Amino acid sequence: MQLSSNVVRTEGMMTARVDEDIVILNISTNSYVSLDLVGRRIWELIEKSIRIEEVSQILFREFQGTKEEIITDVMIFLTELEGDGLVRVVD
Repeated sequence: MQLSSNVVRTEGMMTARVDEDIVILNISTNSYVSLDLVGRRIWELIEKSIRIEEVSQILFREFQGTKEEIITDVMIFLTELEGDGLVRVVD
């Protein structure tokens, strides 16, 4: 996964909003992940294929942090979601 990669949610995930958070149920693994406000925003942005760089730019405008911090955090976060089978790279 690179900054220029396109990512998208894996199909078939069930989600539920809980206050500002979102809970994602991966039916194939019978596991769930809870995302905070920033994680929820990323989840919204990756509903359709989008470049990771574009996700980072949007978050930089909407949240506090340096570009470098946001890029690093987004890359780590998406890599974790990919490992959990919740997102996929669609280069």
